[in-house]
Amino acid sequence: QEFKILAILWDASERNMGTLSAKGVSDRGVLLGLAIRHENVRKVIRMRLGKYVETLTEQIGNNRIYRYKISPSGGEYFVSKYLK
Repeated sequence: QEFKILAILWDASERNMGTLSAKGVSDRGVLLGLAIRHENVRKVIRMRLGKYVETLTEQIGNNRIYRYKISPSGGEYFVSKYLK
């Protein structure tokens, strides 16, 4: 699951897509053949990928939406571990 999230966010970064919500990460994963449930996206980022993924909070009314993007160190880690 860590690989999937990093791969999806790295792809989004390479395509200049900006930040993605957990649902956006999940939907993008389906398009890339890396299906992951949006509930798992939030959990894995919070528990294991905090130093590789930047989390931004967006307030809409009474609701908070968390949006994610790969951090520079996350991009370096992903490329060195999976693409070389």
